Amino acid sequence: MATLAVRTLRLRDIPHIGSVRQRVDHLGGPVCAFRSSAVMSSKTISVIPGLANKGRVFVATVDGELCAYLVARREPQSFNWELAEVAAGSPRLDATDSVCIELWSALVEYTVKQAGASGTKRLFASSEDGSPAHDSLRANGFEAFEDRFILSRQLGDVHDNNAPGLVRPQQNSDVWLVHQLYHHVTPRAVQFAEAFTSAEWDLPVGSWINRAMTGGNQLSSFVLESGDDVVGHCRIERKNGFALARLMMVPEFASKVGTFLETCAVASGVARDDQLQVDVPGYFLEHLGVLEHSGFTVIWEKTGLVKHTTASVVVRPKLMPMTAADERERAVRGVPSLYQ
Repeated sequence: MATLAVRTLRLRDIPHIGSVRQRVDHLGGPVCAFRSSAVMSSKTISVIPGLANKGRVFVATVDGELCAYLVARREPQSFNWELAEVAAGSPRLDATDSVCIELWSALVEYTVKQAGASGTKRLFASSEDGSPAHDSLRANGFEAFEDRFILSRQLGDVHDNNAPGLVRPQQNSDVWLVHQLYHHVTPRAVQFAEAFTSAEWDLPVGSWINRAMTGGNQLSSFVLESGDDVVGHCRIERKNGFALARLMMVPEFASKVGTFLETCAVASGVARDDQLQVDVPGYFLEHLGVLEHSGFTVIWEKTGLVKHTTASVVVRPKLMPMTAADERERAVRGVPSLYQ
C-alpha cells in the first residue's frame, strides 16, 4: 500500500520539483508574468534561512517520490497567508482528478495547521467552481466570500482620458480617506473576510531589497477627487509588459470607471502595447459592462475563498473561596487568626 506524506520543502527537493507540472492550478490571482515569477521565487526563498517568512512551500510524497506541492505567500503584518499555486503529477503518478483532490487536500490541511501554528488568522485562495483545487479547499473548511473577474486588453491609444474629477497620485495623507472609501463601497461580509486595516493602502517603501523580493514590480496608486471627497482609487502593478489594476469607485461614478482606469494607466507608465488586466470583484458588476464596452474581455472568473484558523483553548483551574471551617483547619496553632 502506498504511503502519503506531507512536509515542508527541503533544499534537496528543488531539482525534482520542476517535474511536478502535469496539473497546475493558480490560486492567488491572475496568471501573468509578474505573478508567475513571484511563485517561482517563493519556491527558492522558502528554504533560505531568514527569508522563509516571505513564502512557504509544502510538498507531498508517495513512497518517497515527490508528486505534488503547494506554494503559499505569507503576509506577516496582516497575519494572512495566500495560497498561490498547487501542482501534481510525477513520472510514475498520473495526476487524475481523484489523485489531485487527495494530494491537494492533504497539502491544504497541512498548510492550515502550519499557518495556525505560526499565528496566522486567515488563509485566502481563488479557484474555479467544480475544479479539483476548489473541492480540496472546500473539504478543508474554506468558505466562499466573493466572485472575482479578470478582464484584459492591450491599452492601445487613449483618445479621451478626461476623468470625471481630479486624478492625482496617492499621497500618504490619503490613506485614511481611501480606507473610508473601501468601507463605503465594500459589502460587510467581504470586509469581515478580508479584515483590511488602513495599512493596506500605505504607499510602498522604495528600497532595493523590496524591489528584489517583489521581482522588480512597479506599483502606482491614484485617487479620484470630486469636491472634498475621494470617490475613486486605483492601484496598478507593472512588470514585463503586463499591468494589473485594482480599483474602487462610488456607484455614482461607475459609468466613468473606464475613463478613470485609462487615465491612471497612462499616468503610471503603461505602454500602448502592454497587456492591461483588471481585477474586478463580483460586487462591482456594474463595472463589467462599462469595461467590456471599453474593449476589455473577461479571461477568467474565480471564487474567492477564506479559511479562518482557530486558536487552541487553554483551560485554567477556577479558584474557589475556602469556607470558614476549611480555613480553621488550615490555621497553624498559636498564630493569630480571624477565626476563633
